[in-house]
Amino acid sequence: MLEWISVKDRLPTVAENPVLACFGFSVCMAWYHVASNKWELPSGMIVDADYWMPLPEAPKGGADNG
Repeated sequence: MLEWISVKDRLPTVAENPVLACFGFSVCMAWYHVASNKWELPSGMIVDADYWMPLPEAPKGGADNG
């Protein structure tokens, strides 16, 4: 089970890998840019994340795997 990681404890070390980020009351996929120390959403908006976690693995099987 994946757990939320506080940005005060640890930041992503792999540049440009998407993660789930929590900022305020929102959770969204985001990228942490190590060089600039900034969090970017898919829209291009820069946010201050509070927590993050790696993305979960994709489901196994085909599109009709419901």
